[in-house]
Amino acid sequence: MKYVAIIDLQTSNIKSVIGACKKVKLKYILTSNPSDLKKAQGIILPGVGSFKYAMSFLKKKKLINPIKKFYLSGKPIMGICLGMQLFFKNSPEYGKTKGLNIISREVKKFPIKKCKLPNIGWSRVDNLNIIKNGIFNTINHKKHFYFVHSYYIEKFSSKNFNIGYSRNDDINFCSFINYKNLYLFQFHPEKSSLEGIKIYNNFKNLLKNAKNAK
Repeated sequence: MKYVAIIDLQTSNIKSVIGACKKVKLKYILTSNPSDLKKAQGIILPGVGSFKYAMSFLKKKKLINPIKKFYLSGKPIMGICLGMQLFFKNSPEYGKTKGLNIISREVKKFPIKKCKLPNIGWSRVDNLNIIKNGIFNTINHKKHFYFVHSYYIEKFSSKNFNIGYSRNDDINFCSFINYKNLYLFQFHPEKSSLEGIKIYNNFKNLLKNAKNAK
C-alpha cells in the first residue's frame, strides 16, 4: 500500500494524528506539497484553528484544486474537526469565507444562549449502527468520542449521505458524515481512546480495499 498524505496546515493537531497512524501501522507523509497528493492512496486533512486561516493556507500552497481532484479520483479522504468543515460551502468564522464546497451546506457557529461554546468534552455519536461503509467496523456504538469545537454542521438527512449525530445541549449537529469517498469527523478520533484508534485502522483498510487502488 502507498502512503496516506497528512496535509500540514501548520496549526493542526498533527502529533496526535501521526501517533494514531503509527499505532495502526499506516504509512504516511506529512506534507503541504501538491505533488505529494498525486502519489497518495488517501488523504487526512486534520484541523485545529480558524476556517479563514486554513482556506488561506490551502490557497497559498495551491492545494485547493489538487484536493478537489483527489476527491474526484474516488480515493478515501478523512477530514477531522476543522478539516471536516473545510469541505463545506462556507463558514462565518472571522468573516464569511468560502470553503472547498464539495458539500453545499454552510458551517454555523453554536449560539451561546442555547448551548456550550465551545463544545468541549466526550459525547456519544448516534446513528452509527446503520452506517455500512466499514469506517465504524468493530466500534462500540455506546462509547463516547472527544469533541472540541465552536462551529458545526446543522443536522440534515439525505439518502446520499451516511450521517452520525450528536448534541450540544439544544443543538443537534452532524458529528460524522460519509459522502462518497469523504469520511468527515467533527470529533477527534485520535483523541478518542481505543475506539478512535479503531477508526484509523478501519480507514487503513478502506485504503487497501479501494477499487481504484494502484
